Amino acid sequence: MPRLDPATLAAVLDAAPVRIAVMDRRRRHIYVNAEMCAFLGLRREEILGTTVADMLGRATARRIAPLGRRALAGETHRWQGWIEYVNHDDPAAPPRRRYVDRIYAPVLGPRGAITAYMVITSDLTEAMRRQEELERRGRQLEEILDAIPARICLIGRDFRYRFVNREFSAFAGRKPEAIIGRTTGELVGPEVKRRLDPLALRALAGETVKEEGWIDYRRNGRKYVSWVFAPKRADDGSIEGFAVFMRDLTELKAREEDLARRTAQLETILSSIGDGVSIMDPEGRLILCNKGFLDLFGFPAELGRPGTPIAAFVRDRLARGIRSAHDRRDADAGTLVAERVARILGATDSVEEDLRSDGVCLEIRRRRLPDGCIVSTYTDITARHEAERARRAQRDALRRAEQLSTTASLLAGVAHEINNPLAVVAAQALLLAEEAEGTPLAARAEAVREAAQRCGRIVASLMASARRRAQRREVFDLADAVRSGLDLAGYGLRAAGIALELDLPDGLPKLRGDPDQIAHVVANLVANAQHALEGLGAGGDGAAAAGRPRRLAISARRAGGTVELRVADSGPGIPPELRERIFGPFFTTKPDGVGTGVGLALCRAVAGTHGGAMRAEETPGGGATFVLSLPVPPGPPAAEGRRLQETAAER
Repeated sequence: MPRLDPATLAAVLDAAPVRIAVMDRRRRHIYVNAEMCAFLGLRREEILGTTVADMLGRATARRIAPLGRRALAGETHRWQGWIEYVNHDDPAAPPRRRYVDRIYAPVLGPRGAITAYMVITSDLTEAMRRQEELERRGRQLEEILDAIPARICLIGRDFRYRFVNREFSAFAGRKPEAIIGRTTGELVGPEVKRRLDPLALRALAGETVKEEGWIDYRRNGRKYVSWVFAPKRADDGSIEGFAVFMRDLTELKAREEDLARRTAQLETILSSIGDGVSIMDPEGRLILCNKGFLDLFGFPAELGRPGTPIAAFVRDRLARGIRSAHDRRDADAGTLVAERVARILGATDSVEEDLRSDGVCLEIRRRRLPDGCIVSTYTDITARHEAERARRAQRDALRRAEQLSTTASLLAGVAHEINNPLAVVAAQALLLAEEAEGTPLAARAEAVREAAQRCGRIVASLMASARRRAQRREVFDLADAVRSGLDLAGYGLRAAGIALELDLPDGLPKLRGDPDQIAHVVANLVANAQHALEGLGAGGDGAAAAGRPRRLAISARRAGGTVELRVADSGPGIPPELRERIFGPFFTTKPDGVGTGVGLALCRAVAGTHGGAMRAEETPGGGATFVLSLPVPPGPPAAEGRRLQETAAER
């Protein structure tokens, strides 16, 4: 075999992509190629003659010395490992750590004896670091897969397990090394294999398959599992197996089915009760409502769908003219909707009653749940509300009856005491009228006699009321009764400078009752008005009305089946909160010693015995107005009058 000349051999060795060094038996460098010089950063002349310890450091030289001795003993061998190299550019710097693949071979001299050994070094540091990084990433990946709360396995085309994570191993009840290499049929049994093989074949065909359902495991029993079968591709793109990701949803599915069962039960219960129930989310959208809720408010079925906003319910109610007691009467529909929605969404745990404009009274209970949802129940308490109102009306009627009985007893006593001196006045008035006949005083004497007789009739009427006797009933003209009442109180008006306005139109229907009692009511109302008007400009309650003219207006009008007599003054008026209380017996706003609190109670009692009513209102422009309503009797009044006259003649 021809030998290369030294120059050619040196050129070949310098071109080699490995580090080559030759050491003599004293471990001194007798040759290094260009790659070795470049790695050490020294010229060839600086390396030749140096020892291994000089180039690599004493610790590294001692570590690899046995390798050199084996080569000097005639052995060619290979070694891989980490070696630390001295940094010749900066000896104080830390040594360079490299992973190398070395071949040690003996070098023969001219006579065939071993005179040196050669070291061929391949630097595998970067490859080793890549391998270590891959191994580290592999370990991390295994740790991640073991930490995932799902069963994961990798299966080859031969249906043998290549990898299983900790969750899979725990479910199978075997260690990973006892599973790897086994077939799926051996591990899970033929029944499960037949169920899952179609999914596996689709994955081996390149399809990612997702499925879930119930399955029976021979070791773990019935489970609800979610599977994902995904193809596993090799570096060349071919499919070498498939990965399976399994999540055990048994508990979740059991809770879901239990929740669905309970929800169905709840919906059945809600649909069977008459009370309305609704659940709204924090944004004001319907979650659930029952049929009772829709029926109670008359909502259409489509509004009962989940997600319907509260505003839709409010708008539907307003469109049908149904308003809540909380709704402002002067607000437009848009404002009412916004206010009502804000009221519901801002509600806390509460119980309230809502009297709607259609007469239905609801008890509304609201409760806010921890998640912000609002549960509302609606109970129709209209019957209970009406019953309570009826009980209150009965109690009020009984109280008024007791008060009127007390008043009647008092008036009966007063009338009895007045009757004796009144008889003397009436007798003397009659004598005076006879003696004054034909004289200028005759008219005055006659007026006194008629007033005394009217007083006697009023006293007799009061006595009859107190003794529960039949009331006097005859057809009379309201205008005549009003004028009779003014005869009793008119002088006081003129003395107080009060302007009187009368508006009693002709053609008012005749009424039936006791004209003297009606005249007494008019006189009482006129006297009350006179007292109120006398206070104008005198301070106290009249201070606010100072400077207003003193006027009293009496008018009568027909209103349907009744005639309304209105007595209106321009005085200080009556506060709204007292307009009902003033009709109670012994209630008065007059100073002590001035009023008894009986007059208005008696006026309302007289109105009641005539089938009418009395109320107090505010006079336009200021003042008080008392309204006496009396029913118009059925049938022609003239015929009624003739019948009463005929009855009186027969008696």
